[in-house]
Amino acid sequence: MIQELTFGQFKSMDYPDKLPFEYVLVDLLYKKQISVNEILTAYSTAIEEENHINKMRFEEACANLCQILSGNFKTEEQKSTMMKRAIHTYNMSNSMATHVFDKQYGYTEDDKAQWDEHCDRVYGPGINK
Repeated sequence: MIQELTFGQFKSMDYPDKLPFEYVLVDLLYKKQISVNEILTAYSTAIEEENHINKMRFEEACANLCQILSGNFKTEEQKSTMMKRAIHTYNMSNSMATHVFDKQYGYTEDDKAQWDEHCDRVYGPGINK
């Protein structure tokens, strides 16, 4: 029977630092210190988390796009706030060149912190990574 391997136990194992992790996995599987099911469950959990984050990013983009398209802003400050929110959402992209509009719209580290906090509060931690 396989016993649960803790991270502390793993760190204390005597594997060379330069050893490719694939070989470590093979060794741990061979010694029955981890199971294939543990690896597949962890992989499945990682995919589910990635899907959740992508869904929340899409929801944030849709909410911001709805605000912009409604044109329901009375002042330039409100419009600027919505544009900075859009830039923040755009900068979360994993596939597009990010930060290309920062300077044009005056998007700063303070704006990033504000919208990071907003996204963490509304969607939960992880969306900004």
